[in-house]
Amino acid sequence: MSKYQNFEKKLNKSYLDFLNIEIRKIYHNFIFPCHLGIIFFSNNHSNLFEKLNTVFNNVFERFFFGVMSYEIKNDYSFSINNLERIKVKGLYKDVFVYPSNYFYKIISDFKIKNNFNIGLGITDLPIYSSNRKNLIFLYGEAHLRQNCAIVSSYNLKLNPHSQQKDKTNQRLIKEAIHEIGHVILGAGHCLNRLCVMSFSKNVDAIDQKSLNLCLNCQFELERLRAKLNF
Repeated sequence: MSKYQNFEKKLNKSYLDFLNIEIRKIYHNFIFPCHLGIIFFSNNHSNLFEKLNTVFNNVFERFFFGVMSYEIKNDYSFSINNLERIKVKGLYKDVFVYPSNYFYKIISDFKIKNNFNIGLGITDLPIYSSNRKNLIFLYGEAHLRQNCAIVSSYNLKLNPHSQQKDKTNQRLIKEAIHEIGHVILGAGHCLNRLCVMSFSKNVDAIDQKSLNLCLNCQFELERLRAKLNF
């Protein structure tokens, strides 16, 4: 019996889950502190870079050497064929919803080309989860293995014609912090509804939570920082 199988038996955890945790522990040692790249898939949100840069450095102090900005123009510089998107009934009209893994591929390519370690994509397109296709109109999603995340502003508006741009931007920033928090801290959600790492089932829940980590999540962040000695 291997040490992993023995550990599984003692803790009643699956071998794969345990192995994934161990891999992330090892990998953390190689990527933090690191560079974070933000890829804007249109120019609609590129004016948010300075705000995102500030909040990431405030919330995740010393985790990033720097935050870099990249912009993909309105044509998105890529084609998505009809097989990769799904047409669903939206609130006001039928819309095409796009798979999260397509964005992860582009973000990963940017990571390699521009030498940064964690990538965040910001889009105004509606997205669905490539892992669970029943999860559509996502606010955001993180891919822990690829150290990537994508956030969509599409459903952060109350309606497509909403003029509440400031509120939409505030929600987008919260969800961006939330997804990068998953890349750093893991997949779990915080039970404190005011914490930025709490799960948001609707925009009201996003509005309720703050831009910051709660004390428990701050402690987890400090514990990780101490463990990695930076």
